[in-house]
Amino acid sequence: MKFKKYKGPDKYHFRIYKGSMGHPFVVVAVKEENINGKIMIDGYLLTHSLERVCDKPGTYQRLSINPNPRDDRPTFINKFKVFNLPSNKFSKPYTSWHLSKKDEEMIDKLEKRKK
Repeated sequence: MKFKKYKGPDKYHFRIYKGSMGHPFVVVAVKEENINGKIMIDGYLLTHSLERVCDKPGTYQRLSINPNPRDDRPTFINKFKVFNLPSNKFSKPYTSWHLSKKDEEMIDKLEKRKK
């Protein structure tokens, strides 16, 4: 599968992460590794699972609006960033999904935290 770059207007974009049973993923960084020319992705996992959220209190934060235009269920973002996932484990970008300004600001704050 050839890696398709995101060319949309949003600061962050979405892909489905195949390694997490199809959970959506907010992509905050795509970088090329010098070793073997690999493309790696950093970002945050999303979930609808209240069970997952309740099992790990303090790990998830609710988004103000579900970014998926075809879904109105509550959506939660894991506050801990995932680093260096291979790009071949992701779908193509979901260009119809968008964050609200409030949610984009929340992710900006997560990005500014010490890693």
